[in-house]
Amino acid sequence: MKPTVLIVDDEKHTRDGLRAALEDKYETFVAKDAAEAARLMQDVPPDAVLTDLRMAGEDGMAVIDRALKLSPQPVCLMMTAYGDVETAVQAMSRGAYWFMQKPVDLRQVELLLERGLKARATEKEVAVLKTRLDRKFSWARWWAPPPPCSMPSSRCAPWRPRTRPCSCSGRRAPARNSSPR
Repeated sequence: MKPTVLIVDDEKHTRDGLRAALEDKYETFVAKDAAEAARLMQDVPPDAVLTDLRMAGEDGMAVIDRALKLSPQPVCLMMTAYGDVETAVQAMSRGAYWFMQKPVDLRQVELLLERGLKARATEKEVAVLKTRLDRKFSWARWWAPPPPCSMPSSRCAPWRPRTRPCSCSGRRAPARNSSPR
C-alpha cells in the first residue's frame, strides 16, 4: 500500500505539479486551503502533509497544528516563497519536519518525504520494541516474592535463629553466616 500525501497550496499549478511528480510513489490528495485540508485529514489520515505557508484564510501553520493532532502524526513539510529564518524556526518548533523555499526542487521533496516517513516508521518500531522489552524485563517480574515452599516446617532448621522471613513457613529464616548453637 502506498503512503498517503496531502498537498495543501492555494496555487493550482503548484498543487497539480506536486501531485503529478509524487503520484507514482504516493497516493496523493490535494487541498486548496486549510479548511479543505482539515476535511481531507478527517476522511483519510495522511502519512505526510506538504503545505504552503501563506494561503487565503488560515495559513500553513494552522494546517501543521491540525495535522500534528492526528494519531499517528504525519510528517509535515512546509514550503513558502516568502520565508525567512524566523518563520522556518517557528515552523520547525511547531513540529514541521522540514522547511523549503519555493520553487521547490522535486528531488528534494521526494527525498524529504522518504526520509521523514522512514523516520516515523522507525519511531513506531522503537516504541513497539520498547513496550515488549518493558513487559519482558519489568522490575515486578524480577522482584516478585518467591512462591510458597512445600517443605514441611519441621525441616526448616528450627535450631537456627530466625533473622529473615522463610518462604516455606513464614517464620524468620536463618542468617547466611550464622552457625548452629
